[in-house]
Amino acid sequence: MQDDEEACEKEQAMRTDIHNFIQTYSEEHKLTGRAIARIFQGIDSPRYPATTWGRVRKFWRSHMDVDFHMLRKIATREILRAR
Repeated sequence: MQDDEEACEKEQAMRTDIHNFIQTYSEEHKLTGRAIARIFQGIDSPRYPATTWGRVRKFWRSHMDVDFHMLRKIATREILRAR
């Protein structure tokens, strides 16, 4: 029972972070669930390079402990919900 509660709290915190990320960066960037998952796991890409995002962005590598595919799915749902 304790593990289920922790998992729910962790998922809710992740959704909150994703929502905050979308609110902060959706105006200046075309966001996808995959892009958000890459940022939250600290995976460098041409559009979101580590040299830029890793130094000043609080979301970079913030959810490295979460499965990438699950993070991508949740981020995609939150993007759709925000529209």
